[in-house]
Amino acid sequence: MKRKLEQFKIDNEYIKNCKRKFNNSDTNKLAKNIITNVGILHGSTDHEESTKISHIFLNSIKKKNIKATNQGISGRCWLFSGLNMFRHHVIKALDLTNFEFSETYLYFWDKFERSNSYLQWTEEYILKNEVINTDDHFYKYLVDRENWMSDGGYWNFFTNLVNKYGVIPKDTMPETFQSEYSTEMNEIIMKILHIATIDMIKNKNKTNKIKSETLDKIFDILVKFLGEPPKTFRWNFTNENDEPTSIDELTPTTFKELVIPGIDLNDFVLLSNIPSDKYQFYKKYSIKNSNNVIEGNKCEPINIPIKDIKLMTKKSILNGMPVWFGADVNKDFHPLFSTLNTNLINSDLLLGENKKIDKKDRFFITEQKTTHAMTFVGVNLDNRGNTTSWQVENSWGYFDNETPGLDGFLCMTDEWFDEYVGEVVIHKKFLSRKVSKILDEKTIEIEPWESVAPSLKVQGDKFYNMNYTLYKEINNKIKKLM
Repeated sequence: MKRKLEQFKIDNEYIKNCKRKFNNSDTNKLAKNIITNVGILHGSTDHEESTKISHIFLNSIKKKNIKATNQGISGRCWLFSGLNMFRHHVIKALDLTNFEFSETYLYFWDKFERSNSYLQWTEEYILKNEVINTDDHFYKYLVDRENWMSDGGYWNFFTNLVNKYGVIPKDTMPETFQSEYSTEMNEIIMKILHIATIDMIKNKNKTNKIKSETLDKIFDILVKFLGEPPKTFRWNFTNENDEPTSIDELTPTTFKELVIPGIDLNDFVLLSNIPSDKYQFYKKYSIKNSNNVIEGNKCEPINIPIKDIKLMTKKSILNGMPVWFGADVNKDFHPLFSTLNTNLINSDLLLGENKKIDKKDRFFITEQKTTHAMTFVGVNLDNRGNTTSWQVENSWGYFDNETPGLDGFLCMTDEWFDEYVGEVVIHKKFLSRKVSKILDEKTIEIEPWESVAPSLKVQGDKFYNMNYTLYKEINNKIKKLM
């Protein structure tokens, strides 16, 4: 027998009782004074915990005084963190004071390719369905700008773009106003795509023509907002000894081979940690319609336990290869101490104790999502080899690039990693045997609106010094062109 639903009425008597309970507590009054005067962040910061924070990392890929990149007010974190994986190799190999790839260049092609994917999938949907059902999941996925034409993206978006278009230095195609403040541009592109959708629905025999004309418009808009991507360019740089070098007639593809030699982005594997009854551990998933480039790779994560992910992440960093990762940066991030720490902010002291929700339930109720991508570049270990903290390269700029903690690089505790990291990208050399075998297994397809984020595991056999190999290859290639 079903229990009868009981309505709870908020009346004057109930409100009067709430006020009385609050005012009878001196603790509540003190908490109100603290929060209203200095805010919840300052008021709930644990002083003792703050003294334990250290931004000095004994195992770090970062060169001293390297400036953090800045994505501005845009959602391009996945793109910045992807390029940040390789910038350190260029900096160290050529002894540069700083280096940054052009994010705007890949951003241009991402918007153009995503527009093409949108038009392609829309055409297929329209031609397959005589009547458009606006309640259909896929229809909603297409027309919702937050799902597809926002700035956010998967790891495979990055690999698809670099594989097809190469990379260039930032000076060759720098940031523009609209690359850093992308809302207006995204709105305009989405409006054009919506117009094309209506036109294709009304003119099913002219869908190819409509697609072509729409892409022409979007290309023009992207050039006006972001600049025109170069076909060839000259690269000028100066090392720490003020020795200038100039290399002419480079293309984005030849530049990629020059500064990321011998690296196949398809050899990097996306691993996620989504505790769930629906998505099993040690299974490979494939998200439909998750390829920004039509002929490119889809998002295909392997879901594994977090302890396995941490082992492989550590192995990669100790061998000189930074690790792209996605996490819920909205949880326990303290901007004043540049740290991700589950013990630093104790709001329960001011607000009253809240029941803790575990990671599995947080994902289930969407209390936790993978909201931001960053890059692991360092790790601290205790005398037993256990991880104590992680060095994270963010893309939110910096206050002072000479001072650890103000240079745009964050300190993450190992406990924070457990709770809020949702996915990482690891080179296949650093995968455990168990996870390596899963690469050849059949993937389980899921719909794009069924959010999932898989992960990876490590077994420490022979270590590969990818760092040294990469530096040597870059130097040899540069010397031949000088």
